[in-house]
Amino acid sequence: MSRVLVIGLDAVTFDLIQPWASEGLLPNFRRLMTNGAWGRLESTIPPVTAVAWNAFATGKNPGKCGVFDFVRREAGGYGIRVVNGGSRKTKPFWRLLDHHGLCAGVINMPMTYPPDHLEHGFIVSGFDAPGLTCDSVYPPHLKELLEQYAYVVHPTHTNLEDWRKSLFEVFEVQARAFWELDRSQPWDCLTMVFMQLDIAQHLFWHEMETGDSPWGDVIKQLYRRADAFLGKVLSTLDSDTTLMVVSDHGAGPLKKAVSINRWLLQEGYLVPRRQGVLKRAFNETLRKALTLLNMHFAKCIKKRLKRSFAGFRGEVESYLVTAQIDWTKTKAFALGEYGGIYINLRGREDQGTVPPKEYDLLREKIAAQLLNLRDPDTDKAVIQQVYRREKIYSGAYVEEAPDLILDWDYAYDCRERVGTGHQDIFENEATYIAFADYKKTGVHRRHGIFLMYGSPARPGYVEGARLMDIAPTLLHLLGIPVPDDMDGHVLSDALEPDWLAQHPITYQAVKPDADAGLALGYDKNEEAQIKERLRALGYLDSIAMR
Repeated sequence: MSRVLVIGLDAVTFDLIQPWASEGLLPNFRRLMTNGAWGRLESTIPPVTAVAWNAFATGKNPGKCGVFDFVRREAGGYGIRVVNGGSRKTKPFWRLLDHHGLCAGVINMPMTYPPDHLEHGFIVSGFDAPGLTCDSVYPPHLKELLEQYAYVVHPTHTNLEDWRKSLFEVFEVQARAFWELDRSQPWDCLTMVFMQLDIAQHLFWHEMETGDSPWGDVIKQLYRRADAFLGKVLSTLDSDTTLMVVSDHGAGPLKKAVSINRWLLQEGYLVPRRQGVLKRAFNETLRKALTLLNMHFAKCIKKRLKRSFAGFRGEVESYLVTAQIDWTKTKAFALGEYGGIYINLRGREDQGTVPPKEYDLLREKIAAQLLNLRDPDTDKAVIQQVYRREKIYSGAYVEEAPDLILDWDYAYDCRERVGTGHQDIFENEATYIAFADYKKTGVHRRHGIFLMYGSPARPGYVEGARLMDIAPTLLHLLGIPVPDDMDGHVLSDALEPDWLAQHPITYQAVKPDADAGLALGYDKNEEAQIKERLRALGYLDSIAMR
């Protein structure tokens, strides 16, 4: 009986693997590249963790998944809510496998909370789970097993040294839990995702490049830890199991942070609200209070404040943003990790100003102007393309996407915040979280990695692999027909011709998903906890624009 094992290494990049493998530091990555199929893996636009892992899970574009960022807009208004696995509106591959009577196990994958109640398999929710509870694992009894390993879903810290220690500790804890679940639970397809490399690259890229800090080798050592884990996987792999190693996107250094909302304000599309002297003074006092707390409180006090007042601080920051926007005069605003732009459309938004007949013309005008947005120091364009949502996405949920999708030079990172005291569109540094002593120095890139090893795999480089291609490929490896509504394709070039001839690709006509999402949101405390986790990595800047 064929089996598939998928190891997800969030944000891992060949830009680091190849030179370190050539130096002999990553022997197991090198073995996989020499003896298996491999290639760069194109992520989603934008390459946001929440969007990308959904594309991996479903083989479909965001317009069919209904998830476009870590947050979603409230219908008709300006508020936002954090998304989770229940926000996905189409079935992931593990539910398809379960339907066919196969055992699927999923461990620590983002966008898996709440866990699907599989008849034959199990789920340990990842990044979007508030913590390890009976509600974040299925079957619930797995919680007791994981507690024996002191299992941690996702840490949050306020300084680099605590992050360094935690990243290595949590990697080992999660690896031990993986081996126990691998041993104790039946499976035909098992997926394990490690997030530590993504976090490390956000926090320690500058230290790696300069080499003049005690954290200069954190990223390299985590890559070596992942390599050692893959070595153990290879040593236990049987001839019936195909191994796939993937990352949802790549990583690289940050050049500058860019505020699209500040640009929209400068161009007159976003209009600030006029404020009296007392209100301006009040707002400035709140800003200074947050800054002073960050600068002068001891680390132990910062931690306590962060735990106790996460929701309150979020509401303060939200107020500082929304209190300054005049929605009755604003034509467009940006929201999300990569600054997707929404038109303040009359009849759709509560205080919409743009008549429907001017909608397309305004989108065209903003898109043309954004393509001319340039780094003032290099004169280099920071946005490569601006897409109308219907041109890049397809499916039943396209109208929930931003009206304009920005495809960046991803060495630049977007900041959607307005009104925090920053007057410039471009900033040389990106500091995203109050009560913290670190900056974000590494950001995502459009291409991750794909490796496949086992008897069906054809050794060599694979051109044009996409993240959406993984789900149909693993379904085919397991003998399951590929649903005809998937946008991804089976990676035929990664498969041995003889094997493919003996196992021709089959397809199945499917009806639109009617009950794909569990539609379970967070309570107030859970949402505050998830927002804090997202802020700690720069995935969420301001909370909402109500």
